[in-house]
Amino acid sequence: MKSLRHGMHDPSVALAAFRRGGVVILAPSSRQGGACLVAALESVGESTLSFLRRHTRGVVSVLLPDRQQHGIRLFLSSINDPEGAALVERLKGLPGEDLEQGRAQAGLLPVLHALAGNPEDAGRIAVDFGDPFVAMSGAGTLSWPDSDPVVSCLAGRCGLVDAALICSLFDDRGRCLQGSEVEAFAIAHGVPVIHAEDLDASMVEAGPRVTHVASSRLPTRHGEFILHAYRSALDGVEHAVLVWGDVAEQDGVPVRLHSECLTGDAFGSLRCDCGPQLDMSLARIAAGRRGVLIYLRGHEGRGIGLGHKVRAYALQDEGLDTVDANVALGLPVDARSFVCAADILRDLQVRSVHLLSNNPKKRDELVRAGIPVHRVIPVVPPSTNDNIRYLRTKKVRMGHDLPFE
Repeated sequence: MKSLRHGMHDPSVALAAFRRGGVVILAPSSRQGGACLVAALESVGESTLSFLRRHTRGVVSVLLPDRQQHGIRLFLSSINDPEGAALVERLKGLPGEDLEQGRAQAGLLPVLHALAGNPEDAGRIAVDFGDPFVAMSGAGTLSWPDSDPVVSCLAGRCGLVDAALICSLFDDRGRCLQGSEVEAFAIAHGVPVIHAEDLDASMVEAGPRVTHVASSRLPTRHGEFILHAYRSALDGVEHAVLVWGDVAEQDGVPVRLHSECLTGDAFGSLRCDCGPQLDMSLARIAAGRRGVLIYLRGHEGRGIGLGHKVRAYALQDEGLDTVDANVALGLPVDARSFVCAADILRDLQVRSVHLLSNNPKKRDELVRAGIPVHRVIPVVPPSTNDNIRYLRTKKVRMGHDLPFE
């Protein structure tokens, strides 16, 4: 990244762009992570929103000062008319002088600018506004939680409110850009780059991103696990971790990263393979008397939330597959991130894993986060008339390792 031309790696250029509401690339530290696009919420403009719509999968996190209490996600691609008066109507009833002024204006920008000055209204906006805002949902919100202290430092250096828009930098296939690809993107689009080391190092040290809350034994039909609760430092969401046997300082530990699926896991839905995969993974771990299952909350519908998931179901009933249904709703195909899972594995002192998964994204994110994956073991559920199209879509359009043609 140090070889960027045209001043793209000049910290003063990045600071100036961020101060005036432009997009900058937040490059990962040498430790881990992928590059992010960031913009100051206080001064963001329509041109910046348009840029983010074009160059992201449409899901953007809104970082606010009290990130453990307040946080929302913004689906930019779901806004068909960003200057429409309908959004302004939703401002009615929200407190604050800035919000009062925002009622008289059209578009999303007054809402974002007001939110920068009134972060305590984040929860109400997420609930009262509905689309395009949704409540921040755990591990699905960011792909690089280390960005929090860096963004805070960046805003402070620019004299701005500690609030920003942030999203991962993806290519057209939804893959995180890495290394020289980030450099090429920066040069092609004239976006300045800034690294954590360009700022005061004492101000950007990241604290623990997950906290162990409690442990207890959990008898199940598969046998007795130890249940751990972990809390994300980013937003306070708690994840469940089931452990069998001694996994600390062990190599080749069987690990399943399981995304929360209320319909499949709790209600036994036949539309997906989530319930069977959960059951098969627990059974396999129990049979080998060693392993970890991390149940990631906030991943409902591949990170779009329950309401959007049900809307997507309705479109699937009309003939669309799972990918096209999300796109038709203006939503990302997959908004999940698995970095919290990597942090949990580090806290459990797991040295390397045998990943129980059909999804290459999970493998890639663990490796990128510094967790060695020695083997990937498929978890192939039985196909039915209700889920066969869903499974084929996973294989053909999302690259999952499945035997279904």
